[in-house]
Amino acid sequence: MVGLTPSSAHVGANLRGFSDVAGQSSTVYLRLGHGCTDGKNYFGTTSFEVVVPIEAGTPRPEFKAGWRAKVVPSAEKNDKGVALSNKITWTAKSPLQAIDHGTFAEFAFQVRWSAAITAVTKVAFPTTQVCKRGLQDFDTKKKAPNDFFLKWIITDGSTLAATADTEFGPAPTVTVKPAA
Repeated sequence: MVGLTPSSAHVGANLRGFSDVAGQSSTVYLRLGHGCTDGKNYFGTTSFEVVVPIEAGTPRPEFKAGWRAKVVPSAEKNDKGVALSNKITWTAKSPLQAIDHGTFAEFAFQVRWSAAITAVTKVAFPTTQVCKRGLQDFDTKKKAPNDFFLKWIITDGSTLAATADTEFGPAPTVTVKPAA
């Protein structure tokens, strides 16, 4: 089986002038830089998920035409019964809505940074892109033989070797400052 290989940059995070201060609201933009590759074949992204940690509160996803968004709180709770994270999953409504490999796309969500942030803090947003089995490469017309995953989940600077269907990389982060 041909292994999955990265094509360019990982998922990036940007606030675009929105607040990076504890206790304030913000909008986080995540940019997907590419889809999945299998040898010389390139497949688009049909699903994108992000884990939003408690430091960012409960997220509200931005509408994306042709995609459905769903927010699910984690089963893990803190001592006050609040979910430790929420997962947003955007799913293409049809294969025609897949984000082609040679393009990029942005997914955004609103948050309210925790007022409990009292020092400069990097907040990580682990993400997973999925390129579904059966999607067709635009140029070669070959169909994806299985689901491929691009998991940008590493938060400790370590590395994980790619498998036949999964590439790993660093999670996108946003640096949040304490309130003055």
